[in-house]
Amino acid sequence: MTGRAAVSDLATMTETATAEQRTVGDQALWLDDRTLAPAVVRCPVHGRTEP
Repeated sequence: MTGRAAVSDLATMTETATAEQRTVGDQALWLDDRTLAPAVVRCPVHGRTEP
């Protein structure tokens, strides 16, 4: 799954798109209560990282 990141509020069942305009993968992580970051995937063969 790729596309624009969104946050779902389970209490109100609403979904809010983030301000990020770039396409992101489905693996994001919360750094704190307000900061969402895309995950970085490490290639086991070459040791390189890709967004």
